[in-house]
Amino acid sequence: MHFFSYSALFVGGDILELVSNTGAVAKFVLVTLLAFSLISWAIILTKWSLLRRARVQSGRFLRAFRKAQRLQDVAAVADQFRPSPLSEVFEGGFHGIQAPTHNPPPRSEA
Repeated sequence: MHFFSYSALFVGGDILELVSNTGAVAKFVLVTLLAFSLISWAIILTKWSLLRRARVQSGRFLRAFRKAQRLQDVAAVADQFRPSPLSEVFEGGFHGIQAPTHNPPPRSEA
């Protein structure tokens, strides 16, 4: 068991020694790679958080949709579930259904 901890220290020390003995260009490249890696992980975690929030809001929207008696009731509360893609699809479809009934097309005079 001690062999693994000593080897980890040796390898870690070896890596630090390699970095300290490199030139300025190699250090610049390593720092640049580290910076872009950190930025990538920040983007990944942000997207993961947004997808998690959208999944939770989609579940809430589905519960509200199933409990509602009329589509107008769901449309009235759909804004509360905004990060959910389901609420946006519902609103688009609901407004698409309402548009022809509320705004009839003008008659063409021929």
